[in-house]
Parts: sequence; structure tokens; C-alpha cells
Amino acid sequence: MKCIVKEIDFLDADQFDNSYPFCDDPIRLHAQVIIGRDDQDGGDIFNLHVCNSAWLRHTLEREGVLIPSRIIFTEKFDESSLLDKVNSFVSRTEGDSVDEIFSKLHFFGAWEFL
Repeated sequence: MKCIVKEIDFLDADQFDNSYPFCDDPIRLHAQVIIGRDDQDGGDIFNLHVCNSAWLRHTLEREGVLIPSRIIFTEKFDESSLLDKVNSFVSRTEGDSVDEIFSKLHFFGAWEFL
């Protein structure tokens, strides 16, 4: 069984041009990814963040150590490229059931039912 990305919504992303590099300020955007079976409509929501390297540097300076989970790092906000990377990652995750696949994907994004 395989799942695919049905939709991805980068909340507050309207402030960035699709190919514009993130500025030097620390940026962290919330994203909601809807993932479901490739042979059915609908899916479940996974929440994650998209951050730039300035956010990483700022967080490391403040915290000293970072154990990232549910974060994608990028230098440039490009929805199409991010969608391709996320979809490639999700489509490689296999299991015998949707629950098994979603449990494996939970470290990637916070699954709405866990």
C-alpha cells in the first residue's frame, strides 16, 4: 500500500514570492500536509514547519542544541520544489495499512490522530 500528498498548505506563505530566497531574518512557517491513499479521495493532516538557515542559526545560538523533528530546512521558499520533495518522501514510505504508513510518517509531521 502507498500514500501520496493530496495537498500542502504553507500557512502565512503569501508573504514570500515562490522563488524568492528567504531573508536573513529567522523564518519558520507552519505547513499542513494532507496525505492519503493513492487509490482513494481524502486524507489525514500532518503538521510541520519550514525553516530557513537563519532560524536554525538563531535557535542554535539561543538553545545550544537542537533535536529537530517535523522541520524542513530550505534556503529558498519554492512551493513547487518543496511539494516535489515531500511527495517523493511520502511515496517511498510503505506499509500494510494506512495506519502503519501514517505511524512511520509521524516523525515527519505531527499526525492529527496521534
